[in-house]
Amino acid sequence: MQTLSSAKWFLCSAALLCGLFLPAAAPAQERAPAPPRVIRVSDPTAIREYQVDGSKAAALLERGLSLWGQTNDPAAALSKIISPNDVVGIRISTTGGPGFRTQPGIIEALIRSLVRAGVPADKILIWDKHTEQLERAGYDPASVFLGAKVVGVLPDSGYSDKEYYTHPVMGQLVWGDHDFRGVRTAPASKEEDLLKKALADASSKGAAKLAGTPTPPTHDEPKDDPKQISNKSYFAKIVTETCTKIIHVPVFSDSDALGFEGCIAGLAMAAVDNNRRFQFAPQFGDPCLPEILDHDVLKERTVLHIMDATLAQFAGGPAFVPRYNREHATLYISSDPVAIDTLAVEQMEKWRASMLLPPVTKKLDYLKTAADLGLGQNDLKHIRIEGDLPPK
Repeated sequence: MQTLSSAKWFLCSAALLCGLFLPAAAPAQERAPAPPRVIRVSDPTAIREYQVDGSKAAALLERGLSLWGQTNDPAAALSKIISPNDVVGIRISTTGGPGFRTQPGIIEALIRSLVRAGVPADKILIWDKHTEQLERAGYDPASVFLGAKVVGVLPDSGYSDKEYYTHPVMGQLVWGDHDFRGVRTAPASKEEDLLKKALADASSKGAAKLAGTPTPPTHDEPKDDPKQISNKSYFAKIVTETCTKIIHVPVFSDSDALGFEGCIAGLAMAAVDNNRRFQFAPQFGDPCLPEILDHDVLKERTVLHIMDATLAQFAGGPAFVPRYNREHATLYISSDPVAIDTLAVEQMEKWRASMLLPPVTKKLDYLKTAADLGLGQNDLKHIRIEGDLPPK
């Protein structure tokens, strides 16, 4: 039998004692997540006297997509997030009418790139909430747009019976909401005007009533009928049943009701009904807007945000008000909606300050909530901007 020599025994004992008394190795630190990338591309020659050059806007989109995808081909960039089997919904902004909408040149370039990426044109939908607003903004649902269909949630596709978001604040239902019972008695444009008047009247009675502000009596049933209020907001079927991927292309616009209507507010408000209860004080969309985007039906489908900031409305939005509109000639592209909105708000506040307008920061708590939910980054120090410097 072999035995250890005295020297070997001493060395083994020393090693054992060292193992017992040395401090344990510190656990490996987790690597901080990489900052989100936001691509910013600009071309000051793309716009003149509030008229956008469609071909130059298209070139901006293609260059921005290529930078985002780190490739020379915008179609190859989209192939990283879209497959030929997808049904792609492109949500656009049309509330501002023909003067302030998602620019058609950008959408045309996006459709061409999607088709080159293998998505058939008839599996691409251009959508927003109201068909009448689409028509007014130049996106006619009766026609096709480079082979893609133009669809409004109302009155076309409607809302899911199964997927909805709940929040304690009750909302007055109007025509078009999933649970509304009655018939339409006013066109959408008239309803919007009456709603704005009702909200303005209510504001003089105190902020406490604004969260549940009743809409004007434009429908058959009484406005205080308990059957016509609800704490549910149903998701549009376009989101829940039709599209497998969503690319969001909002405009850059301030909002009295929500502070800023860009990536977060634009998509959340378009995707659900009974959303008037989220607007104005005391909520200004918080926490409802981020929670809607955090719902699986949107979170799992939304793959890219492209903010059309060729025109930037920093006050008076979402209407087109030239006095408070800048020819920004810029697109912001990212998978992070919070980062885009945060950058846009920073720029918007500079313009507002230059016109001695009050800041809107107090209305934007939903940006922090969105970051807390993991939807993106709201700290400018941790956002990586690539591309061009913003135009002066």
